[in-house]
Amino acid sequence: MKPLIKPLQSFLEYLRYERQYSEHTLTAYESDLNLFANHIQISFEWDILSNIEDCLQIKPIHIRSWVGTLTGERASIFRRVSAVRSFFKFLYKKGLIPNNPSIKIQMQNRSRKLVAFIPEADMNNLLNNYPASDDYISARNHCVLELLYGCGLRRSELAGLRWDMISFSDRLLKIEGKGKKQRLIPLNPVTLQAIVDYIRVSDAQGILIREGTFIKTNKGGECYSGLIYTVVQEALASLPNLKRKHPHLLRHTYATHLVDAGADLNTVKELLGHAGLQSTEVYVHNSITKLKELHQKFHPRA
Repeated sequence: MKPLIKPLQSFLEYLRYERQYSEHTLTAYESDLNLFANHIQISFEWDILSNIEDCLQIKPIHIRSWVGTLTGERASIFRRVSAVRSFFKFLYKKGLIPNNPSIKIQMQNRSRKLVAFIPEADMNNLLNNYPASDDYISARNHCVLELLYGCGLRRSELAGLRWDMISFSDRLLKIEGKGKKQRLIPLNPVTLQAIVDYIRVSDAQGILIREGTFIKTNKGGECYSGLIYTVVQEALASLPNLKRKHPHLLRHTYATHLVDAGADLNTVKELLGHAGLQSTEVYVHNSITKLKELHQKFHPRA
């Protein structure tokens, strides 16, 4: 007797264990697939997420009819269709279905939206005027901001940073990013000094940053993503022109400032830990748009 295959469960396990996707990403995939599955359940009474036999019934026309019902922002529609395509691509590659019904489902690429970033002058002003203090929370928060902007870390990467991932002799961070992909990030002198100050204050107050996570809570507990978010949100409150104040904004700012200064795109890609150049190219687009705006503003014939 063949083992019972549950398509959704198999797909999510593949994303979790083979692709090393975060729980947040897994939840998004599951939510998008449930939308499609509910449409199929109502229309045809097929349970495609639990029954592989029902997946065999799906044809391109079924997916197209569902796409026609989607409303909302184009980015959301694109994401939902992408989730369905990934699902059927997985089933096909694993030999669970003979054909991939989503292979001909095409959507025009989303127009590239400029990523938000903080102007260099504002960023320097924020960090240079950050209150110097022997207070643990102030030293820690300053270190968090310098690491996010000075190294372009993701929130989860900073939350998971450990003492043994910092090479003081080589002035490098050894980061484990998405899919457990490792990369080396240089520590600039200012960021390194913020780290040293944080270590000094932590040691003086008996907070054990050499064990577990490097960044600790106010009471010396293990770091978590919400702590990083709160630190950034409070620090960026002084910049009223920002629509959103979140840790990833500092990563965008790091990359944009590097590209503006003439950094090679492949270098920026490696520093950010991107799998391909497509994700990094948006920062070039940012820079070109900035140049156009300056040209329009200052050139006499613009």
